[in-house]
Amino acid sequence: MSNLSLVRITITFFTMIKSSAPIWVLLSGFIFGLFPITPTLIMVGLLITTGEVLTSFGEVEFDEVGFLLCAGAAVCGGGRWALIPF
Repeated sequence: MSNLSLVRITITFFTMIKSSAPIWVLLSGFIFGLFPITPTLIMVGLLITTGEVLTSFGEVEFDEVGFLLCAGAAVCGGGRWALIPF
């Protein structure tokens, strides 16, 4: 999915979206019970998410399909990293 998204979006936007992987690792860890849900981790996740949204908000050449492909790749990567201990 990552390579296909590069056809539709710019490399800088790709890098911004792929840097959201820690958010998906955190959410996957919560879902699979790997991390305890604490207010500190929730605040960290919200802070990273806010930064991602603000960074992506100003993208001039926004392409929905490319964004969804890149975000899907980030979600899959985050899930993969969360499941590595198993």
